[in-house]
Amino acid sequence: HSREHTQTQCCGLFTFISKFHPVAVHFPIALVIMALVAEILFALTRKDLFDHSAHFLLPAGAAAAIPAAMLGLLAAASANYPAPLSDILQQHRWFGLGAAIVTLTAAVLQRFSARKTTHLWVYRAALLIAVLLISYTSHLGGTLIYGIDYFKL
Repeated sequence: HSREHTQTQCCGLFTFISKFHPVAVHFPIALVIMALVAEILFALTRKDLFDHSAHFLLPAGAAAAIPAAMLGLLAAASANYPAPLSDILQQHRWFGLGAAIVTLTAAVLQRFSARKTTHLWVYRAALLIAVLLISYTSHLGGTLIYGIDYFKL
């Protein structure tokens, strides 16, 4: 009996913690998108401000992506969506994990690119892919909250 009680408390705690996913997920979204904006502005202007900004924003976004993804996995474990939203949840889960992994990869590539042309373009491509994955994953998350037709005109 005490084991069942402990499991219930544990699951209840995880369910409670998972409710912070919507709060936590907005930080990496904003930080990584702004890292791409800063990187584009640096490429266009060569101003150090934008280079320094990108070197702050992307690692911060990558670090914030870890708890956001973990909270998302917890939230998905306790979610109960009807079809077709259950399929969208699975897509959201996998694209979200992919976005987190690509974001972390982009941050590592940024660190080691040392502004060498080939490495720089690989890093920038990874950053762009991360933003595209984040954008699509965000759309899927919005669909889970607002419904399939939320973006319909």
